[in-house]
Amino acid sequence: MKKLALLLGLAATLAMAQTAHPARPTAAAAKSSCVPALQEQMQLDTINGLQQKASSYQQGILEGTITGAGGMLLLVGVVAEIRKKKQPTSNQQGLSRAASA
Repeated sequence: MKKLALLLGLAATLAMAQTAHPARPTAAAAKSSCVPALQEQMQLDTINGLQQKASSYQQGILEGTITGAGGMLLLVGVVAEIRKKKQPTSNQQGLSRAASA
């Protein structure tokens, strides 16, 4: 009697499981229906990836150029200030003449 109850319970569980989750398509059927969509998506992903790579390369060149130009301007400004500070002033010559007179 226990075995019959267990078998009936198992059968009821399996019946409920089949109604709750409909049968999945076979692997071949799923593959044939998804292949064109997946191929199209893969092609679009490849095209987008190449476009992003090209635009990031151009953006990197632009940022590098701007950084290099800014660094060059800074270097030229520092060198100009150093040269300006190392030049002798005209006041020193005037003081030496006044002291000897």
